Amino acid sequence: MLFKNKNKSKKLLWDLNNDLPLSDKKTSLIVSNFCLHWLNEPKLKVKNWFDLLMPGGYLIVSVPTNRCFPEWRLTCKEKNIEYSGINFLQTQELADIFLKNEIIKLDTVSYKEEFDNVFDLFRNIINMGAQYTPRKRKTVQELRLMQNYWPRNKNKKVDLTWEIGILILKKNEL
Repeated sequence: MLFKNKNKSKKLLWDLNNDLPLSDKKTSLIVSNFCLHWLNEPKLKVKNWFDLLMPGGYLIVSVPTNRCFPEWRLTCKEKNIEYSGINFLQTQELADIFLKNEIIKLDTVSYKEEFDNVFDLFRNIINMGAQYTPRKRKTVQELRLMQNYWPRNKNKKVDLTWEIGILILKKNEL
């Protein structure tokens, strides 16, 4: 998206593990959408981002939670296959870093995606660029086993359930 921007504005690629590329000035808004779980120390980074806010500034974070993909986890558990997805944070783990009066909203939203089969489901994960895992990739045999035992919905298709944590913080006025 960044490179498709038709404006002549400056573009900067940055590794967020190195904190944000901000000057010494404070900022009034930082938004993180589905990136925190890719970072080495997500709780430390979100705290650092909050510290960069000016008084009255907002930090808005949306991130997959540890309750994502129960169908995948169940299938792996029942068939003794290692779960190869990322182990996401609990939303509360992020909230615990902050004072109660700094938390404007702490919520979760769930939604399901439906696929004809497990192969399409994993192909979709790859197509969205979310295929990284620190674990060993599944073999064709393991994928076939998962295809055979993944729970089917009423349409005889497979679901993938996401739970997204939403955290809205406001830095206290001085």
